[in-house]
Amino acid sequence: MASEPPWHDAFEDMGGTIYLSAASRTPLPKRCAAVGKAALESKCLPWQLDGDKRPDALREAFATLVGSESGGDQVAIMPSTSYCMTLVSRSLAQVAQEAGGELRVVCVADQNSSAVLPWQAVGAKLVFVDGTSEAITAQVEVELKANAEHGGNTVSVINLPPLRWTDGTLIELNKIAAARDALSPSTLLVVDATQGLGVIPLDVNKLGVDVAVASVHKWLCGVYGAALVAVSLRARALLSPLDVHERARAGGSSDGCLPYEPGFGYPLAVKATGSGLDGGGRPNPVVLPVALCGLELINEWGGPAAIAGAVSALTDRVASGGRALGLRVPRCHAPHVVGLGLGAQGCAEAAAAALKAAGIVVSARSGGLRVAPYVYNTAAEVDVFLAVLGAWLCEHRVRCRLCASGSRM
Repeated sequence: MASEPPWHDAFEDMGGTIYLSAASRTPLPKRCAAVGKAALESKCLPWQLDGDKRPDALREAFATLVGSESGGDQVAIMPSTSYCMTLVSRSLAQVAQEAGGELRVVCVADQNSSAVLPWQAVGAKLVFVDGTSEAITAQVEVELKANAEHGGNTVSVINLPPLRWTDGTLIELNKIAAARDALSPSTLLVVDATQGLGVIPLDVNKLGVDVAVASVHKWLCGVYGAALVAVSLRARALLSPLDVHERARAGGSSDGCLPYEPGFGYPLAVKATGSGLDGGGRPNPVVLPVALCGLELINEWGGPAAIAGAVSALTDRVASGGRALGLRVPRCHAPHVVGLGLGAQGCAEAAAAALKAAGIVVSARSGGLRVAPYVYNTAAEVDVFLAVLGAWLCEHRVRCRLCASGSRM
């Protein structure tokens, strides 16, 4: 008899609901929920809180997950991905201004707004790439060649996720990183890994990633309120804290107080490590232990590669079934996210509503259904989803003008 997978019984029973929307709101594992409840209750006896131990352990666990050779020293803890991107965009805009040049940033079309709006806000020159995985890589290579011609006063950034969040189209970070090294080594590589990390392996040292950020409430099995950020040494030299607080200062800690110097104030020197970029406020005694629990579970389950191996069989099944229904499907999709493109505007939303009424939860994104299973899902559940979707499409095929061609997918 085959043994149960390590994530067996890790999540609450779904009560008959077929939940295929982990990319939206990932269910919290039972063990992490228990850690969170205990952490919340610990505030009743605040003298028992253990100060700096939580953030330090979390930094080390995240550094291990992303392969950072600098360890936890170059990991920052921030409140959100948008906070990280705001910090990075403002810092690099200042660098470009001081150099008398411009800030050029490559993004993927329809990228999540939290990774685009901060660059818009600082007036960066944005270039959007689009299409299939191969087409995106080719367009980025063109931009890298252009970056090499702009001269030393231009700050160039490749700002990409591991996949397109709306339909799961894979971004070929390995090839893009290699092209960057060959064509424009000074170009910074910034990765919003929120929709990939925890399922798609990421080695920041191998790829030469300068900033890798992931909010913990998605595929890292945490709760809302924290994003973990790995920063390269060269990027750290260019980045400045977004807010001013004592824990980012040299000698600062989560529990201690900076020494006051009469007539001057407090020390101004910022830590040279990742913690010098941390968001303000004391380390959250609830969010951080839950985030650490999530990272520990992922490691116990065999890491991202093992999780990807389990869920890719489900997304492949979704993709095959979607093509059989005449829907548009990315040729190269992520192991845990795949989009099924519909036709006319509003059809994806209508289909998602009908599926929800039948007890099946998926998300409508950019004219398609985003299907995102996780380790608690089964092939049988995917088959039920496809059957219900197929029945709905039979009734609405003319309205939705389904066509399997002509899509960027």
